[in-house]
Amino acid sequence: MVKLQPNRLDGIFHALSDSTRRSMVQRLSDRPTRIVDLAAPFKISLPAISKHIRVLETAGLVTRHKQGRESTIHLQANTISQAIDWLARHRQMWDASFDNLEAFLKKPQTTKPKPKIKE
Repeated sequence: MVKLQPNRLDGIFHALSDSTRRSMVQRLSDRPTRIVDLAAPFKISLPAISKHIRVLETAGLVTRHKQGRESTIHLQANTISQAIDWLARHRQMWDASFDNLEAFLKKPQTTKPKPKIKE
């Protein structure tokens, strides 16, 4: 299991915090895509698309392969897997905590008799 440095993990989740970048990652999961094709469904400028791609590149989620004047963007599945692994570990911890709470709440509660007050 690969341990991520907090800054690396922060970059991954920062990159995925934007809906446009998440849509790009989803589209790239099918196959590598040219930038112009990746930009097609979005109603934002090409410079804005480039900025989103740079954020994804910085996080290590995608790589750019240039051939002539065109660039193709490739998804780096290993980076996504690392984020998923981190989430899975934390989900296991929370699931166990909730299971313990549920078991505790289902136990019959015994009430202690009230202490008698001497007058």
